[in-house]
Amino acid sequence: MTIPTPDSLHRTLKLELDEGRARSVEEARRLVERYRLQIVAGSAIAGSRTLQAALLTAVAAGARAFPGGVLVVAEKDPVLSVRWASDLRLTDAVLRFGGQVVTAPDKSAPVLRIGTPPDAAPSHEIDLTLTWEGWAAGLVPTGEPRLAESREFPLSGVAAASLAVFELFQHARGDSRAGRRALGISLWEPDVPWQHPTAVGEACEVLPTKLWLIGLGHLGQAYGWGLGMLPYANPAEVVLTLQDTDSVVEANVSTGLLSELGDIGIPKTRVVGRRLEAAGFTTRLIERAFDEDTHPRDGDPSWALGGLDNREARRWAASAGFSRYIDAGIGDTADTYYDVLVQSFPSEQTVDRAFPPPAAPRAMVVAPAYDDLVAHGVRAGKTEAEARCGVIAIAGRAVGASFVGTATAALVLAQLLRELNTGDACAEVISFNLRSPEFAERVANSQEAGANPGFTNDLVPTD
Repeated sequence: MTIPTPDSLHRTLKLELDEGRARSVEEARRLVERYRLQIVAGSAIAGSRTLQAALLTAVAAGARAFPGGVLVVAEKDPVLSVRWASDLRLTDAVLRFGGQVVTAPDKSAPVLRIGTPPDAAPSHEIDLTLTWEGWAAGLVPTGEPRLAESREFPLSGVAAASLAVFELFQHARGDSRAGRRALGISLWEPDVPWQHPTAVGEACEVLPTKLWLIGLGHLGQAYGWGLGMLPYANPAEVVLTLQDTDSVVEANVSTGLLSELGDIGIPKTRVVGRRLEAAGFTTRLIERAFDEDTHPRDGDPSWALGGLDNREARRWAASAGFSRYIDAGIGDTADTYYDVLVQSFPSEQTVDRAFPPPAAPRAMVVAPAYDDLVAHGVRAGKTEAEARCGVIAIAGRAVGASFVGTATAALVLAQLLRELNTGDACAEVISFNLRSPEFAERVANSQEAGANPGFTNDLVPTD
């Protein structure tokens, strides 16, 4: 058996180890290799950027979370228009982002329908259909009422697909409730029921032209993914400052949508920058840590998005002097990896209150598989102390999932767009989790941004 390292362990595998669902790494591998995602891509995808964003997000996030593969049945094979797959046929885009094209779904496995007709009838025990309207995103058991699906907003496609992948992931892992219910979220008003008339929001007529992305882990990469779905007519006028100090490791590929196995060892700034530039954007790279001496200067973006997991760096970014800084924190254990807290600054909330010291040291994960790893290390010639030290490093790494990052990014970017389009300050705090997004909480913010980030109304027209 190849003994994993903290930098090589697939994060779906780690989730199973931490929860004790497998007694060894090999048993966990056999378990997760049965996790498959099936998608039926309907004909409506051809004319909808929102549905294209949903399909690509489901495939890319699913390929990272479901080691058994993502199988896609394509009813038609149109040329796609969203920037991540511009001029690619649907089937080529599925292959590009890690899926497989098949002629028919397996009747014994769950299925997700994207862009299928409203009168489609369920044919699987677990049979879900993605739905959306404006800023509202959701999924329903096939055959149940859907949203109008007429007002385009690609971030709703990203959010709906993220919820769908999470729901089917939970079903694959034995959650009896998952896949048998309707759920969703309003990216306009997260604390409003997603099927409420106001949940669809207002028209998005302008997009930002200058942003600073701080931290390029799976959340920072999801910000880039979401920006690439927006209908910029001329993305070259959009300048994205990318800041990170790390290089890609194998484990990153299981969560980061813009990372591939061929990127291992390359700085994340260059990997993400290369992908965004291939999509037409202009990038600026910073390969040093964000510290107390980092501040936006003349010509720098005045709005920033944080994808950081370091408390001090988050505090510094929140107080660095950005006109608008939006920070997102995601849970990092098997019990919390689907929990999200979004905070924006300036606001009435102080940095000390937003980022308090941890109440207690993080508890060491104790699971049978980690004892098995120690035994394997000893048999490989390590002392027990050496083997246990390596296992402690693995157990201490965060649990994460790409679909949580994409759901969070869709919400953060949507809140940014709402402020840019309406002038209403971005929410001070939004708290939600993917297991129960209908219980999202939102605290209004009385402090507007001091300056806008630059914007364009040169958008690709809606057909």
